[in-house]
Amino acid sequence: MKRPNISREELIKLITETLFTVAKIKISPQQYEQNLFALGLDSLKAIQMLNLLEDRLDIMIDDSNLQTFTSIKAITDFFDSLPKA
Repeated sequence: MKRPNISREELIKLITETLFTVAKIKISPQQYEQNLFALGLDSLKAIQMLNLLEDRLDIMIDDSNLQTFTSIKAITDFFDSLPKA
């Protein structure tokens, strides 16, 4: 999988918008390191969020990565670790 060709700021915006669309959770920059499940995300909504991110970024994300997607920072760090497209 290749890193999406968007900036980190654009990625954060996309993730937070997707989180709100799926789970109606608004998150501030001060909460980017907080656990999303502690903020109200459940496993079903997490899968829906992953699927919507795949659609919006036009990529496939292995479901096994879902366990590491515990915060906005963790998700952006995951994408930052991917090779550039």
